[in-house]
Amino acid sequence: QKSFAYAVDVATGEVTKHDLDLPEGGYEWLEPPSGSMLAVGTFGTVAILDPTSFDVVKTVKPGGDIEGAGDGFVSFSTEGDAPVAVYDGQGEMVWSKPLVVLDVIAFGDRLYTGSGYDDVNLRVFDLASGDKLATIPGRASLFEPALGRVRVPFFDSHSED
Repeated sequence: QKSFAYAVDVATGEVTKHDLDLPEGGYEWLEPPSGSMLAVGTFGTVAILDPTSFDVVKTVKPGGDIEGAGDGFVSFSTEGDAPVAVYDGQGEMVWSKPLVVLDVIAFGDRLYTGSGYDDVNLRVFDLASGDKLATIPGRASLFEPALGRVRVPFFDSHSED
């Protein structure tokens, strides 16, 4: 069965069906916190779509897990020192760093990485440059609330005395 999407004009309520030329797989919409990128991602691949025709204009294969970030997206892996890479809305890499992470999330102009086990810290990076802004001790769990679109980091910084 071919993939498709419905576009709804919020002003008129008009609905238009678009057939998507995507390979088989379980795709999910990538929702960057800002910007107007229209993209779907699955299994380490991102297909950036033309927002009018829904044609695929670019395919990026960064590998790893993919989350929306700023105007684009971030790719990361929880396996060893795999790079955390930030991409813009056109699929061009902005920066990349080898980091040990269990979770990554972006909101505003910051990227947050949570680590654990031997190195229990939350690290805060500038989304545009990749500069590390802070390291906060404590077990980190980053999540998006089930309702609403605001992404917030949650961590506890209790010490083990």
